[in-house]
Order: sequence, then C-alpha cells, then structure tokens
Amino acid sequence: MKSLKSIFKLAPFVLVLCLAFNTNTIAQNEKATSPQIAGNQTEFIINELDLDAAKAKDLKSINDAYSDKMKQLMKKGSGASEEEIEALKRSHTNKIRSVLDIEEYEKYLLMTAKLKKEKEAKAMDKKNKY
Repeated sequence: MKSLKSIFKLAPFVLVLCLAFNTNTIAQNEKATSPQIAGNQTEFIINELDLDAAKAKDLKSINDAYSDKMKQLMKKGSGASEEEIEALKRSHTNKIRSVLDIEEYEKYLLMTAKLKKEKEAKAMDKKNKY
C-alpha cells in the first residue's frame, strides 16, 4: 500500500515531465523553417536519384515554393480545405515530373510510396501505443 501511495505522489511530477518533453518536441519541429524542410527533401531526392546540378537547382526551387505554400495552408488550420491541400500536392508532383526524366520519375514515385507507407506504419504504431 505504501508503494502505491508513493506512485500517486510521483504521478503529477511524471505528468509534468511528459508534457514538458512533448511541448519541447513540438517547439523544435515548429522551429524548422520552410527552406530547411525543402532543403532536406531536395537533398534526399538528389542523393536517391543521383541528379545533376541543373535538376538539383530546379528541384530546390520547386520544393522551396511547395514548402512555403504548405506551411501557409497549415497555419490556416481548419480554414485550409482538403481541395487546396490536394491541389498543391498535385501541382508539386507535376512540377517534379516536368524536371525528371521517365526513369527518375518512376524511381521518385516508388521512393515516395515507400516513405508514405513507413510514415503510416509509424503513425499506426504510435496510435496503438496509446
């Protein structure tokens, strides 16, 4: 019984620590700027597809613009419609398609599909933990 009381005394402290950690993690994610996010995406694509400098420059420009626009939509919160978000994603994909050749674009699609599945699996794991 004594150990149960000590657990209840520690519970608020543990809760505060968890909330502080979660808030810090969110703040770190919000600190990532659109150019940093676009740069990471661009570097990943360039490395995976082994692209030349001209295509790398074009992709950086496309990803910078996409990242800025997506961040603006996310700031709208519930004001951003699904149609707006999907239209932006389609536009981004079409612009990338115009830069890459057929083989590179096929690799890009496979790569993004794999990443999407991994992201969904992580989200499911996270959901199942709680």
